[in-house]
Amino acid sequence: MKNNTPKQINILIMEDDAFYNNLLAKKMRDLNQKPEINIHFDLNIKQFFHPDKLLRMVEENNKLNSITIAFVDYYLGYGINGLQLVYLLQEVNKNIRTVLLSQSEKILTKIKVPSAKSHSFIKIHKHEYTPDICCAIIENYIYNL
Repeated sequence: MKNNTPKQINILIMEDDAFYNNLLAKKMRDLNQKPEINIHFDLNIKQFFHPDKLLRMVEENNKLNSITIAFVDYYLGYGINGLQLVYLLQEVNKNIRTVLLSQSEKILTKIKVPSAKSHSFIKIHKHEYTPDICCAIIENYIYNL
């Protein structure tokens, strides 16, 4: 008998700007309304405004072996930047997919992604279409599972 339970995918948003965090979350929640997605997948979208809370949640859920995609802003404050947080997340969960977002193209061009991590790490320049691009990344990933 085939299991018809939708596969859970954790979508984590680490953005300290509340407006942008909520904008990303709303666009991503809209994906759950697409029949081709909600029949097969349950997108569990969680918002974070502080890196420690995100890291703690990933550490606690690491043993669940669930699919996780994290969207992380580069400029966070709190004594840590988004790239440092991405490396910490990847240490805790080797299978996590991470997307680094920044308004600074200069920062993004300086970041070199090791080839071993290229399949699980994307960097995106923030602009008016970034929420749509983030949704396209999620859709592309889940359609290729």
